[in-house]
Amino acid sequence: MGISNWELSSNVHLIFAHCPNVKKLAMSAVTGNEDALIVARLIGTACPKISSLQYGSTYSDALDSLPFRIMDSLPAQQVANLTYNGTLVSFTDYTNNNSLRRHSASMRSIVITGQLLVAMISASAILKECHALETCRISFEWRTGHYTTLADAVEFSWSCTKLTRLTLAISGCELPVEPGVKPYYNRPSPITLTNAESQHLTQLEALYRQIGMLTRLTFLKLIMVKLGGQGQVDVNLMDAPASFPALLNLENAWIGRPGYLHHLSGLRKLKRLEGSFRADTEETRATMDYPELIWMDQNWPVLEYADFFRRLDHVRKPFKWLRDKRVKDGRDKLELGCVNIRDDF
Repeated sequence: MGISNWELSSNVHLIFAHCPNVKKLAMSAVTGNEDALIVARLIGTACPKISSLQYGSTYSDALDSLPFRIMDSLPAQQVANLTYNGTLVSFTDYTNNNSLRRHSASMRSIVITGQLLVAMISASAILKECHALETCRISFEWRTGHYTTLADAVEFSWSCTKLTRLTLAISGCELPVEPGVKPYYNRPSPITLTNAESQHLTQLEALYRQIGMLTRLTFLKLIMVKLGGQGQVDVNLMDAPASFPALLNLENAWIGRPGYLHHLSGLRKLKRLEGSFRADTEETRATMDYPELIWMDQNWPVLEYADFFRRLDHVRKPFKWLRDKRVKDGRDKLELGCVNIRDDF
């Protein structure tokens, strides 16, 4: 059942009273002065079999809580699919209540895409509670969408180990910048990490471990969200290539260099790797070499695409070696983030 460009009124119950068997409900451009909780209870009572909810809104207002209120009014562990297209600046209020927990055993797909604004949300309830989840897409497109924080992402252990597709944007992942201290990868060996770096890498490693447990993943898109001094997303910083610290390289205990690529060894079904996984950042140019590419060849055997490069002249020999090896082995072609890689670079 789809309803678009409609205004709630005291007669809204007339629409739903004759649809007791509706299982899929899609609503967009909903306006009006009605109380969302009252309307949600009315819909939930009239249509108790709803298992799929889709809601679209251009601007955030009081009625944007409607799909979550409907979930509250439906029988527990029934909703399997939730799609929201819009900007929920108060989304945290709803992920922390019982809406998602009420359907955590039945929820298979959560898709949240944004319009017009960027908003920070809490994803901890989704990651912790929705243990049947197979698709989680919380989109972020630089100037629109939603993101969570590193602290929120690692607050609880993730139970959503059935995920096959994950899209998530996370802020606060950059290593701390300390006056007079060079980046760890530019220091002479043996490398000694500062206390601030060690503490931050411990938190990042917790995130990497959680991702590594999602052994059914075929699609992974993780984006590092960079904030400016006022705590707002800095679009200029977002335009620069980015990679999660120490995630794409192996540990080198001999020189004291941290590396957490080994935590992703369980992602053997991974086909697409998108987002902040650039191999042409200052860090990854210094830390990624043949050992990392040999590891990827062995542990990601079906990888078809990785967001490693944007420019042809940045592609380095180890990556060309991996691409060519896949072809020689008779496996699917591996795209490295750009098309028509030439051998003369």
